[in-house]
Amino acid sequence: MYAADLMTRQVRTVPSDSDLAAAVRIMDEGGFHQVPVMEADRPIGLLTDHGVRRALLEGRTAASVGELASALPCLLGPEAPLSEVLLALQAADSLLIVAENGRLAGIITYWDVLRVARPSLLVAEVELLLRKVVAEAYSEQYGPDWWPHVRPDLRSRAEEEHRRDAREGNSAEHMLGHTSFWSLIEIFKEIRPDVPDDRIQSFHKVREWRNQVAHLYLMSEAEVTALVRDCLAMRDFLEAPPSPTCSP
Repeated sequence: MYAADLMTRQVRTVPSDSDLAAAVRIMDEGGFHQVPVMEADRPIGLLTDHGVRRALLEGRTAASVGELASALPCLLGPEAPLSEVLLALQAADSLLIVAENGRLAGIITYWDVLRVARPSLLVAEVELLLRKVVAEAYSEQYGPDWWPHVRPDLRSRAEEEHRRDAREGNSAEHMLGHTSFWSLIEIFKEIRPDVPDDRIQSFHKVREWRNQVAHLYLMSEAEVTALVRDCLAMRDFLEAPPSPTCSP
């Protein structure tokens, strides 16, 4: 997914020589917290709620919008990948302008990212993907009856969960389905000893996000952005891993 897939193309803007009252009307009508300030067809800055309040407090209501505009955030091309968009949004006060040949092509906000990359679905997706990677690696090494080759303490935890919650069978796939996210990461470490500790810790961070995602409405924009970023990084890693090797 790229910036072009996320951005809003119909962008409300204000000319740099507009007065503050005209700009505020545009912001109020659209419910915008910030609008790009333009000279001809090129963005030169942003007029934000904060900038408007500061102008009123300082008595600068006669100043042009160009004089009141804050500096531009990071400019990315439409071909920028989603991971780069997320990083830029963290440094751009939740607004990213996408420019093409110096001209304004669209805007991406924090909410545009959430609309496409829903956090709860992302967490579920990466957990399922991790189960798939583990199952395929062990099956390749030990065949369909690979469950006895899982580390004993991790196997015992999953089997206890299975005894409490299920009666549908005791195949490797059933057992893996009752393995907790924590145990799943530990099993992954067994089959991928080459994966650095910091990568494993990032997986555990996603596991922690999993426990919070049900209360998404209580999380800050920065926390939700970090959740999406961590999940996407984990997904990208799992979708293109090197050939796994199981420990004996």
